[in-house]
Amino acid sequence: MRTANWSFVASVALSLVVLGCGGSSTPKGSISPQAVTGVATADSPVTSVSLKGSAEATNVLTTTPDASGRFAFNVAGLTAPFRLKADSASGAVYGVAAQTGVTNVNSLTTVVVAASSESNDPATSWSGRESRSSYDIERVLKSLQTVLKPLFDLYGITRIDDDDDAVIALLQDVSFVVKGRAVTVTNKATGAIIFTAPLNALATGTFVPENMPLGPSGSPPSACTYSYSAWGACQSDGTQTRTVSSATPAGCTGTPILSQTCTYTPPPPATCQYTYTAWSACQTDNTQTRAVVTSGPAGCTGTPVLTQACTYVPPPVTCTSFTYSAYGACQPNNTQTRTVLTSSPTGCTGGSPVLTQACTYVPPPVTCTSFTYSAYGACQSNNTQTRTVLTSSPTGCTGGSPVLTQACTYVPPPVTCTSFTYSAYGACQPNNTQTRTVLTSSPTGCTGGSPVTTQACTYVAPCTLATAVPSCSACHSLPPSSHTGRPNTCASCHGPVDNGTGTPSVGMTATLSGTTCTLNYPTSSATHNKGTINFGAAQ
Repeated sequence: MRTANWSFVASVALSLVVLGCGGSSTPKGSISPQAVTGVATADSPVTSVSLKGSAEATNVLTTTPDASGRFAFNVAGLTAPFRLKADSASGAVYGVAAQTGVTNVNSLTTVVVAASSESNDPATSWSGRESRSSYDIERVLKSLQTVLKPLFDLYGITRIDDDDDAVIALLQDVSFVVKGRAVTVTNKATGAIIFTAPLNALATGTFVPENMPLGPSGSPPSACTYSYSAWGACQSDGTQTRTVSSATPAGCTGTPILSQTCTYTPPPPATCQYTYTAWSACQTDNTQTRAVVTSGPAGCTGTPVLTQACTYVPPPVTCTSFTYSAYGACQPNNTQTRTVLTSSPTGCTGGSPVLTQACTYVPPPVTCTSFTYSAYGACQSNNTQTRTVLTSSPTGCTGGSPVLTQACTYVPPPVTCTSFTYSAYGACQPNNTQTRTVLTSSPTGCTGGSPVTTQACTYVAPCTLATAVPSCSACHSLPPSSHTGRPNTCASCHGPVDNGTGTPSVGMTATLSGTTCTLNYPTSSATHNKGTINFGAAQ
């Protein structure tokens, strides 16, 4: 081991790259007890290294390092701790040596100098206008050990005085910049920020593991395999916890499972039973606490578990961009909501997604429950008949279940007759019409229709003795002189003209010629001379 004289660093479990860290090319055991040596590195070649004691602000020693940045100072007569400054074209880097021995100077030691000073400014610290204690440096070392552990594990840095090559590899891939009372750790290859924090509150910084470089292996960090402590006792909130004993391989990332549900069994009555607040957030010292809410039964004794180990995980990145679902239906409070589908950057939490917006709520329509109907229509060939809704209630309602159809027995309608055959027309009647009858109609089984069974005609009365000789007055005056005292009709003298049989009593006949009815007298008539009498048109 190199003879690095850091009494205060020895108490830190993981020595970091700050104090007493020498280059691997510095021979062990060859350092003068009155010398401070080391290697100064920056983003550009170091041109000079300066040193001054804590009590000799104006006594500044300056040397030119070799090509590898190696330097050495004889500090006889100077007071520890010693301030160091290395200048280059890219700027100055700073360091501090608690005692003589090996102390490297680089951008990481600059972070320790700044964080342990009152001003958080390494240039002010170098000027000697403020003091610094070994306690301050040890505090910063321990804090950096915690917040940058994944990065140091990736490069295999466990003890800085034995891990010079690992530190050099880290500084080749990662830059440490102190500016404005804050430190920013950046991946040189990608420009992505790995860690940023106020110098006076390193534990509150943000670590982004996905921005770490690939490391010496050139591969992304592996997923951790964890070994755990035994599960703790089941708590009154139905959970039990455990802690991580180890995580492999070195530099891995992951999320250990530190709690599980359980069935809580209260302890015997003589021992206190506690209820607790929820565990507080894991602190940078890898512990979290809680407080007792209640204990019982009265007078019990016991020791509440108020702290437990945990793995401190720097707070996640806040989400800044979101994609959303469609807005839901407008609610009675005139708002509608949506949900976040995705958020970015990857792995982020929180943020301010816009999940609600104003809208105008339109109440849903009332469903109709009561109806009045029209009469059912004719039965259709599918054995149903329908009706329509005349009114529905309550007023303004929609939908509902009106009964608009019912079963029925379909009876096909009769077929109307469209074609007929007829008898001959009958004789013309006195009303100047003549009729005929329907013999057949079609199609088969039809009814009704409009058969033509009558037509107009000119009626001609039949020529009979009854019409030809209505009275004797047509022959002579009545009574004739030879018939004095006799009835004044022909029938009175000669008997009925027709007797209902068409045979004249006196042998007279009547003939129709055109429209003229002629009376014929027989030769054997004893009453009239043979001849004819024209009585004019038939009556």
